[in-house]
Amino acid sequence: MPKKPRTDRLQPELFNAKMDKPQESFRRPTNNFAEGPWKPLLSQKPHATVPLEQSLGTVVDENQNEQYDRLSYLPLTLVSARSLGAQSLSERQEALKRAKKRQRQKAVSRRETNGRFRYKHPYEFEILNLKYPEFVYQTRDPIPYTPMESTAAVWVDTLEGVKLMLTELKKAQEIAIDLEHHDRRTYHGLLSLMQISTRNQDWVIDTLKPWRHELEILNEVFADPRIVKVFHGAFMDIVWLQRDLGLYVVGMFDTFHACEALEFPQKSLAYLLKSYVNFDADKKYQLADWRIR
Repeated sequence: MPKKPRTDRLQPELFNAKMDKPQESFRRPTNNFAEGPWKPLLSQKPHATVPLEQSLGTVVDENQNEQYDRLSYLPLTLVSARSLGAQSLSERQEALKRAKKRQRQKAVSRRETNGRFRYKHPYEFEILNLKYPEFVYQTRDPIPYTPMESTAAVWVDTLEGVKLMLTELKKAQEIAIDLEHHDRRTYHGLLSLMQISTRNQDWVIDTLKPWRHELEILNEVFADPRIVKVFHGAFMDIVWLQRDLGLYVVGMFDTFHACEALEFPQKSLAYLLKSYVNFDADKKYQLADWRIR
């Protein structure tokens, strides 16, 4: 008996589309040959406790030494066995300490951020001193979601559309965020799509527009400690937001870690959707080429 063809398999053209590179149209060109450490993209800092100019310095440790990028130490860990083989363990450790000290003194004397230093997280102080809104700690009855049949997502592909969305987001107490990233046959990949929801409206934002760097204005909400940002498994989402758009999240709730804390039998978003709203998530397009429009 012949097998039935699978209907959940992604078509090849949707998995890796043949298309021009969207990044070639970005007004802020992609730098593939940076010589120094990666520097935050922020040009302004909404909801700042520490001003932006003080937040973009290099990391300083507890001994007031500027902290090295760990990659600068890589050559020191590759010392040949022949050169150190005759030494005892303590002698090798002392030799490495002296080498590190010489390299540190040399770099500090230059006072340059030439790849040896790391920049600080610009919202580090605000996150470490965050106070969540009081409603987060209150016991409340669940708020029913709006039926999907009666709602439709708003496609946002203009800067004016972003500003209109931002006006609505500022009114919310909590918003939900999800991202779609393209990384097939690329080194870093690029953030290709953003989805944001309030309790009343959904938006799908095209993050591959030439003006994508102007999405930084969303920090007016993303960095607002009064608005809770809900993610599921946000580890890479946070990296992509910071790296590609200069967006920083202050005041986050991650439902994946909530699953862990509550010892749920599963921790996937599909499991939560099925358990709480009886919705079967279609994961067919999870690995699609999200650059496609």
